[in-house]
Amino acid sequence: MKRVMLALSLTFGVGGASAADVSECMTIKDEIVRLFCYDRAAGRGSAASPSEVAPAPLSTSPPPTGTAPSPEPRPAPVAASPERVESRISGVFSGWTQGTRFQLENGQTWEVITVARVAAGRQDSPKVVIARDLIGQYQIAVDGVKQRAVVRRVDATP
Repeated sequence: MKRVMLALSLTFGVGGASAADVSECMTIKDEIVRLFCYDRAAGRGSAASPSEVAPAPLSTSPPPTGTAPSPEPRPAPVAASPERVESRISGVFSGWTQGTRFQLENGQTWEVITVARVAAGRQDSPKVVIARDLIGQYQIAVDGVKQRAVVRRVDATP
């Protein structure tokens, strides 16, 4: 809450909205009315009321008999990757090149995006650790291999 208030006060500036104005806007449920409130508090926009600038409501007539309104299809959400993953590679590992995909025993799939070729001795289901580095990229470390590769998660399962 404090971050929101700070961000809004920085956005609206010293001569803009008071904390009371912004707090009042934050309690409004209707998006158009809330936006109008923020614009008014910031001294922006016209003096028109939200009802004067709001779009006309959509038709409220029921759909024809026997049909149901079809909702807009939404893409499936992709689960956020954790900061660190420890698992094993499913199957045999012998190295990687750019584009190599690793299926892990935990069900996740990761793809190498580093432009490099690493040849390693053949290993069955080696342990791997995938962790974020300082700039937010994921790197894979495979037991017994000194090099690391930058990877990205390519599956959509949690």
